[in-house]
Amino acid sequence: MSMSIKKAFAAFTAKFKTKPTTMSNTANQTKIGMTYRKLPYTAKLAVINSRLRQGDLVKVAARTGFSPNYTSEVIGGLYQNAKIVNKAFDMTRGRIKNSQLV
Repeated sequence: MSMSIKKAFAAFTAKFKTKPTTMSNTANQTKIGMTYRKLPYTAKLAVINSRLRQGDLVKVAARTGFSPNYTSEVIGGLYQNAKIVNKAFDMTRGRIKNSQLV
C-alpha cells in the first residue's frame, strides 16, 4: 500500500494551506472616518489638507526629521515624500474636516 509521491506531497501541503481572507473595512478601523486601505498619494494629500490644524506641520517635521519648510512644501504638493505624507496622514485621519468646524 504505497502512496505515490505526488499524492503524498499533495496531502502534506494541504495541511499547511490557508484559506483566503476577505478584507473587512471595519476590522482594521482604528480611528473614526477612515478605514485601513491603501489610498493614492494625492488622496492622502487631500485628506491631510482638509484636516490640518495649526502646529501640525512642525510636529510632522520633528517626527520625520525634515525641516518645517520642506514639510510644508511636501504637504502643499510641491515635492513628493511618502514618509512625510504617511506621518501627516496618520496624525490627521481621525479628525473631522475643517469645513465641519465652522
